[in-house]
Amino acid sequence: MKLKLIFCLIICANIILHPQSVDSLGRNNSIERVFQSGAIDSMVDTVMGKQEYKFQKSIEKQAEGDYSALRQFLIDSLMFVYQERMQNVIDSLLTIFEDTLMEYRGDREYYHHKLDSLYQASHQRILTLEDSIKHLVTKATGMYDQELEAKFFNFLKQIRSLKFESGGFIGKFLKRDKDDDYSYKIELMNEYLNMYLPDARADYVLKYMIDLDKEDSKWENIGLHLVKFLFLFTDSPLYNEVKQECRKLFERERYFKSFYRDYLELVTSIIPYKEQQLRYYNFVISLEHFPDENVRKHFPEEVANFLRLYPRSGYCSELLKRLAEWYEEGEEYEKAVITYKRLATVYSSFSEYVPYAIYRIGCIYEERFSNPELAIKYYDSLKVSFPRDTMVDDAIYRKAELLASELRDYLGACSELESIPKLFPDSPIAARALLRAGGIYYDILNATDKSIECYEKIVSSYPLSSEAPQALFDCGKIFEAKGEYNKAIKKYRTLYTDYKASDLAPEAMVRTARIYEEKLNDIDKAIEIYSMILSTFPETKEASLATKKIKQLQQKKG
Repeated sequence: MKLKLIFCLIICANIILHPQSVDSLGRNNSIERVFQSGAIDSMVDTVMGKQEYKFQKSIEKQAEGDYSALRQFLIDSLMFVYQERMQNVIDSLLTIFEDTLMEYRGDREYYHHKLDSLYQASHQRILTLEDSIKHLVTKATGMYDQELEAKFFNFLKQIRSLKFESGGFIGKFLKRDKDDDYSYKIELMNEYLNMYLPDARADYVLKYMIDLDKEDSKWENIGLHLVKFLFLFTDSPLYNEVKQECRKLFERERYFKSFYRDYLELVTSIIPYKEQQLRYYNFVISLEHFPDENVRKHFPEEVANFLRLYPRSGYCSELLKRLAEWYEEGEEYEKAVITYKRLATVYSSFSEYVPYAIYRIGCIYEERFSNPELAIKYYDSLKVSFPRDTMVDDAIYRKAELLASELRDYLGACSELESIPKLFPDSPIAARALLRAGGIYYDILNATDKSIECYEKIVSSYPLSSEAPQALFDCGKIFEAKGEYNKAIKKYRTLYTDYKASDLAPEAMVRTARIYEEKLNDIDKAIEIYSMILSTFPETKEASLATKKIKQLQQKKG
């Protein structure tokens, strides 16, 4: 159709602009001149624009008196605007990303993490914006069936005050369980909220639930409903009324005496955020550690509601992390693992909490389920998938401990431990890993040279670490056992000279004195070292020993 229109316009343009060439249309270059003049583009735009206008008018005319058709037209129009704006956002983010990529291209290794973070932030920004715009379109157009919602709402309005009482003389003496009525009404109202929250008349329905709680004295339930209303509906015409009711209830009802300050502080600290998503997020967070158990127990349920309402929100992965930790605190470790796995699987491409989730799964399998093989599997997964993450060094250390203590793979354990300072030279556990490797090499594998290598690496690379004195002490003992006494004395002297505050310094001096006395037969040097102990560490058990040894050596000498 469009090609036919363009061809007709070419001919018309040729007649208008060059009438003398009509009879020789196929034998001259008039068509080429038409294209070059730019007139054809203008004419096509004009004609296509008129067609678009006529089509739009026809739709509007068809929609007259037809509510559903008009509503669909509005939806389509808003979605068109939404898609156009979304594309603009995507184009802008891509431009920023590509510019940054060009800037960092010279040193890809160093800036890899920064680029990855930029990508995740950009991707998350698009998804969050998409959720927000879709929510606005839904609210503006009423994409849910408004007629059905109105009927459902009117039904709830009727059953709110519906009473069930037996008639007649005998009926007065018959007792019914009112809890059944209450529970079913609440169930129906929750069904409405699951369908329409936070839109439609969800605030009114939640207020109905609060009224039912009050009528039936369900104080264990009203706390949740009040907090939920105050967080989600700060712009509701019912807000002030509900807030006043809160204060009265907290002051009057005995149930709230234990939590009075907690409820009051929460109510007064609520911020009326404009974004509904942010309101819901803050509501869910408030439940996590709330003192009232009857409110706190709904935390998993409300996390699920948030994920259903805002599946692409940047808060989803954080809430799943919090939920998994919540299950851990409650010793529900199976649920914790499943929740961490959901986080790591569903949000694997753009969540900063994925490495943490993988790490925690490994820890739970190690500490709670005593399953070293599965724990090692997740520790390895973390190392492979997120090699630069700050938890990888600890995951490697944990794997090494499992290899040594559970699987008896001592060489594998040492290999893992020695890899930590190589991969993460600035890690706070690098020195501890080398110390542990040195111990395994000496105590179990009888590899003294490898053990000394680990200890000396600690002293040279991590001299300020808490492990350095222990490394010097252990290294000195190895040399002493090997009969290399001068090397042993050198290590001990470094320990009590450079690390005087260490608990091992007095013992290192005693060992030095004994080597002089028993192995090198240098009584004078032994007395000198013992005297240094008395002056340097006078209040220690080593000082008491030194006093006795000095007397003995002097008698032996004299």
